[in-house]
Amino acid sequence: MTSIAVADVLNLLQQLLQPDSQVIRQAEEGLKQVTAQPACVQPLFTCAVDATACPHPQLRQLAAIVLRKKIMRHWRKFTYADRNAMQATILSVLRGEQSAPVRAGLVGLVVVIAKATLPSRQWDELLPTINTMTNATPIEQESAIRLIGELTETMPHIMGEHAQVLSGVIGAGLGSPHGPVQKASLIAMTQLVEGCDNEEALDAVRNLIPPALQVAQAATTNGQSEAVGRVIEMLSLLAEQTAAPVLQPHLSIIVPFCSHVLSDAGVDDGVRIQALEFVRWLVHTRPKSLNKKGMVPALVQALLEVSCEEEDEDEADEAGLFRYAIFTLDSVACNAPSRVVLPATAAFVHQQSTSTEWACRRAAACVLGVIAEGCENKMRKSIGDWIQSLLRLLSDAEPRVRAEAATSAAEIVSYLQPEVLDFTDQLLPALGTALADGNDTVAQRVMGAVESLCEVLEDGMAPYAPQLIQTFLQMLDTASMPTREAAASVVGSIMNAVKSEGVSYAPEALRRLSAYLGVTVRNSSYVHWFTIILYTVTDCMRGAGRGAADITCTLSGICYVCMPIYLLQLLASILCLLCSHSKLIGQNFVIRRMAFAAMLQRFLRKEY
Repeated sequence: MTSIAVADVLNLLQQLLQPDSQVIRQAEEGLKQVTAQPACVQPLFTCAVDATACPHPQLRQLAAIVLRKKIMRHWRKFTYADRNAMQATILSVLRGEQSAPVRAGLVGLVVVIAKATLPSRQWDELLPTINTMTNATPIEQESAIRLIGELTETMPHIMGEHAQVLSGVIGAGLGSPHGPVQKASLIAMTQLVEGCDNEEALDAVRNLIPPALQVAQAATTNGQSEAVGRVIEMLSLLAEQTAAPVLQPHLSIIVPFCSHVLSDAGVDDGVRIQALEFVRWLVHTRPKSLNKKGMVPALVQALLEVSCEEEDEDEADEAGLFRYAIFTLDSVACNAPSRVVLPATAAFVHQQSTSTEWACRRAAACVLGVIAEGCENKMRKSIGDWIQSLLRLLSDAEPRVRAEAATSAAEIVSYLQPEVLDFTDQLLPALGTALADGNDTVAQRVMGAVESLCEVLEDGMAPYAPQLIQTFLQMLDTASMPTREAAASVVGSIMNAVKSEGVSYAPEALRRLSAYLGVTVRNSSYVHWFTIILYTVTDCMRGAGRGAADITCTLSGICYVCMPIYLLQLLASILCLLCSHSKLIGQNFVIRRMAFAAMLQRFLRKEY
């Protein structure tokens, strides 16, 4: 076996830490050649465990990392005596090592060797040594617990047999006054839950929940979000694997802990979102237990507080803290008794709808719609109060508040029927007023609410249709493409709702819409827009009377380049509707027949 000098290996490791990328590439190439030989193990091992030969901790950690990746390739080429000597040395060094980075590297090396030797009982000293380390100094205790966690993650079936003993060691670590030991214990606990899926192992974790929550509670005070996140991750893993039997006895401390995390703005937002997701799971799976223990009001209050927190406009998306809080509140409203949810939310909406803070008003506007699905029966009894709050929020100066209010209007219309119909004469004008500043998001949300009203009112929309249609048709010229698409769609919904009542204004709508049918449909960006226009035209034609003839020539002149087959079919359906229209008999018959013939000719030329 060719000998490789420790100095040569050290030189390569030092080059890896240089700021020069060219030097690093050369060192990587040199190290690749060295580690291909079995002789690389001994010098790398010496660099990792011998502080005299390699005094720099960073180099020792790097040596341990490189050796961890390469040692198993050459392990069987060493004698049993050499292997045993390395195993004994690494445990001895690990026990006395003072450098945290070096200990981390050595722990990883031990795990790789153990994976190859423990199953065949070639390292019987490992587990007794780990047990001895758990009762020694805090540094040894930390290393032992880290080993337990990583070994469990790597070899769950072997370590799972010792779940009761391991949980006792981890529990002692959670009770340690030393922060690194507590941190290692939280990580090991998560690894134990994740790696051991048998009932005995999971049952062993049950008693670890209270001390883990105590550590996390203290961590929130000290601003250590990572520890809080570890505990919530562990709770979520238990929830997924056990469907709550392990968590059930501890709900009385788990839920207040989650409420505390949600209410603490000092905790990292990502961790609070983890807590929100876990609470949603609890609400979906254990609603009766939460209600029986009287925990729902505190959860609701915590969620309402979170929803009031202000966030940057570019962060106010579906994945933000505000949106997660609202999703969770929706779950609470749908699964918990309304008599428990409604009092707190009603007081919140009444108070925050007049707040000086826009984020609080936005929260009030959003909560209005969120609770409508789960609390509809009780909300109907005082719908007038809810509508007044909604009207006030629809006229808010802040567009983000109006947008949420418009969304809530759609929810209220959907769930609080038929009582909400008594307020149509107030609600529809308010929705129109909300469009005042031309904000795209507000406009799209308002259109959603109007479409909901169309489904409910049907021909009752007739008194409001002319003004609404005029407003939405104007947006076809000035708004962004998504808003234009929504405007065209809602015009069709209104016309479909009022049916023959739209005879007086359908021709004007058709005239405006026909202008958009003259475009050449050459790419996919226009296809969706074109489809919406065609469907809207179809809806308008039902009440168009003679005005439908005005669109016939426009249809026959459309360019069909790259037009999908379903659009051609839709155009054919529209022309068939024109041909069968009772009011197009007489002088318009020739125009109708010529247009239809032109359409057929274009279909025949189309290559499918």
